[in-house]
Amino acid sequence: MTIVEFDTALPEYAAPGERPVLQLLVDMCLRDDGRVSVWDGEAMSVQGCNSKNNILKNLAQTDMDQLEAFDKEGSYLGFFLLIYNNGSEGEPMVVISDYSSNKWCDRVYHRLSEVFGGYEI
Repeated sequence: MTIVEFDTALPEYAAPGERPVLQLLVDMCLRDDGRVSVWDGEAMSVQGCNSKNNILKNLAQTDMDQLEAFDKEGSYLGFFLLIYNNGSEGEPMVVISDYSSNKWCDRVYHRLSEVFGGYEI
């Protein structure tokens, strides 16, 4: 059994059941000095950021976000399309609506699924 510790307050406007998934997703993107950018559908609300707190504070300000991951050299790793309150009250992984079809994103998604898939929060 995996125990996940998370901040129950962030992202502020995300459903409570989505918060642990989003926080672990950001943690995984920031591993090995990674960086994250967030497109909120209108603008880049975060660009090339390595502050988990700043990223989480800027997620869920709109109905959806595209979280883009980069390695420490700035090379693009992939994206995760997040749609909030999309039926995730019963299944927290539903917040991830789509993601890049590549090895790195597949590993991240499958790890999240190992932790949260099939569980109701």
